[in-house]
Amino acid sequence: MLRTFIGNLTLLIVANLLVKPFWVFGIDLQVQNQVGIETYGMYAALFNFTLLPTMLLDLGINQLNVTSIAREPQKASRLVATLLPAKLILGILYMFVVIGSGWLIGDAAYSSILLLLLAANQVLAGLVVYLRSTLSGLHHFRTDTLLSITDKLLMVFFCGTILYSGSFPAMRIEWFVYAQTLAYVLTLLLSYILARRKVGRFSFKIDLSSLLNSLKSSFPYALLTLLMAIYTWSDMLMLERLLPDGKLQSGMYAQAYRLFDALNMVAVLAASLLLPMFARMLHQKTGVDKLVRTSSIMLIFPAMCLALFSFFYAYEIIDLIYVSFTLESVIVFRLLMFAFVAMCCNYIFSTLLTANGNISILIRISAAAVVLNIGLKLFLIPEYKTIGAAFSAMCTFGFVSLLNIIVCLAKKIIRVNGKLLLRICLVLTLLSALLFKLKTDKFSLATSFYVSVPITVFLVFILSIVSRKEIKYFFNKPDLP
Repeated sequence: MLRTFIGNLTLLIVANLLVKPFWVFGIDLQVQNQVGIETYGMYAALFNFTLLPTMLLDLGINQLNVTSIAREPQKASRLVATLLPAKLILGILYMFVVIGSGWLIGDAAYSSILLLLLAANQVLAGLVVYLRSTLSGLHHFRTDTLLSITDKLLMVFFCGTILYSGSFPAMRIEWFVYAQTLAYVLTLLLSYILARRKVGRFSFKIDLSSLLNSLKSSFPYALLTLLMAIYTWSDMLMLERLLPDGKLQSGMYAQAYRLFDALNMVAVLAASLLLPMFARMLHQKTGVDKLVRTSSIMLIFPAMCLALFSFFYAYEIIDLIYVSFTLESVIVFRLLMFAFVAMCCNYIFSTLLTANGNISILIRISAAAVVLNIGLKLFLIPEYKTIGAAFSAMCTFGFVSLLNIIVCLAKKIIRVNGKLLLRICLVLTLLSALLFKLKTDKFSLATSFYVSVPITVFLVFILSIVSRKEIKYFFNKPDLP
């Protein structure tokens, strides 16, 4: 299982590195540059508004689906036959809620065709994610990985044609959303074809009794998803609602958030690999310590190194990407990079608790996180604006990750590896000293990157954070337990 995780995570990272940077910097960034910060800020606020009620699209079905199939693969065809129609019904309900809520807000933007299309995109994306969860539960991780980049690959093609072909006038935000809709439709068709091939024959049926039982079983997952959505995606929405220049502030926040979101996409996909693996290993009463250790080294440790590098070179990174920006965007970027470290911790340890069935504990943690997050934003955003929102995010994610780790230790699902922690702390301390020296001596961003990366890799091997024995196992053994 360990070798499976490393191989598929490597494929996932490589695939995303080939596509996502083009999407983030070549498309999304250029769209913001062409339509303007305020228009893009309005789009970002609407987009995040459609994210908040996405619990209705899922009601915990995806997590229930992937854990159930991972434990008992023979259930796949029956689950898809019952749950896919349920997802369609929930999609219709979700559309009514989003459009109704937008109408009640009273702002013209929240009752526009743009909001309708963004909501439809969430429905399409939700169906794609459900079909991918079926493939993931069956351990078809490579197929799942390729589908994870298909929508963005298509968006890069469609939007790139508009932006760079010279056959179109300046990009309009409506065209940007239309391109997303078309990409999701095509990805959904491909996902359905592949899922049907892997699962086998099935016929759709709406069994009300079975559907209600499934929704009852998935309700705790749904509540958890809602709480996580509130404290994760409410930043730009609250900026837009709480401040007089909210659309502008949302656009400024989006400048720093764009990089955070790009990295977060990879971490989310890594968590989608871990959930079925953890579920099957715990069901078979196999120890998860090695998989937790490996996933932590491959996710949390690089995130820490990246956060340190971003702390020292935040200004240079933002300056490299944007034509115009403010100092606030630089500070927000620093805070969000440390928030990303906590997010990576959550993707490992909350996923482990989910696979172990500790949903009620996760719900209580997330409920406390919502109270903390909303309270901090209400207090900080009016005074500190985007910096207040980013600081709130960092504190909330840190709070959640700490509690998740404490619970995993208390439940004795994992054990503390003191030697490994000390070695990681030593590497991070040495990296901090190196970056401080490079920054003080005014080395460029590129030079500092090319100096710090090989030295960090060297320290990782010298201090046996990753050993030669583990590499040999990976390349020569069929798998590790």
